[in-house]
Amino acid sequence: MIVFDASGSMAGNVNQGIATIIPRIDEVKAALSKVLPSATKFRRVGLITFGPGPYNQCNVQLNFAPMPDAADSIMSAVDALTPAGKTPLTTAVEQAAEVLDYRNKPGVVVVITDGEETCGRSPCDLGAQLHDAAYQLTVHIIGYRVENYKLAVFTLSAVIAGIAGALYVPQVGIINPSEFSPANSIEAVIWVAIGGRGTLVGAALGAVIVNMGKTYFTSALPEYWLFALGLLFILVTLFLPQGIVGLISRRRTIPPAPKGSDVEEGKIDQSDVPAAAR
Repeated sequence: MIVFDASGSMAGNVNQGIATIIPRIDEVKAALSKVLPSATKFRRVGLITFGPGPYNQCNVQLNFAPMPDAADSIMSAVDALTPAGKTPLTTAVEQAAEVLDYRNKPGVVVVITDGEETCGRSPCDLGAQLHDAAYQLTVHIIGYRVENYKLAVFTLSAVIAGIAGALYVPQVGIINPSEFSPANSIEAVIWVAIGGRGTLVGAALGAVIVNMGKTYFTSALPEYWLFALGLLFILVTLFLPQGIVGLISRRRTIPPAPKGSDVEEGKIDQSDVPAAAR
């Protein structure tokens, strides 16, 4: 069974702060089109997809059970996907195992994903359950190789930190050991949390907002600045986990309900409801 991730992050590209010009789902489709013709010659393959459909939903769909020569059917189903939802990774793998009758038969599940579980379940707990109950089940996870991305980001951040350090003394005019206290590092983390993780714009926006607040509080109410900073960090963590940029992106992505629709008015045509359910 192939478990294919079509959650919203698979649409990611450089415009969403992800270091790739080609949307992730297109890269996966290209790889699948090369691998499937030879792989499906020797075994029956099925498909489960999760993520397509309404925005921010935890939806899982069994496209079809394992069958011979499934390459064309898989590619047709995958090509029709529009990434939008969350990542119910655990439920999708669980359903794939059930389709394979994992308690009585050997089987292989190949999970193609770029993210982590976002629908409240634990993949580790499911792995333990499958390990204890399965006759002979193997689960493979295929994702992105991130070593080069990590190295590039680490190098770039070191360069930026070096430039900032070199410019700090000419700007301020003095340097002392207190500048190496943890408070400065913590404040930088708060910038990112408030502005939005994963984007350069979010970090810059958070830095502007926090330093504007710092300028005001340290002159008008200096004794309350650290309390205000801590409260702001707690509120953002609880109510805006993706920061201000994440909130703006989410509002832009959610499509409005059409006027007069059942979603907007909360109405359901009684002719669509079976008589037994009325």
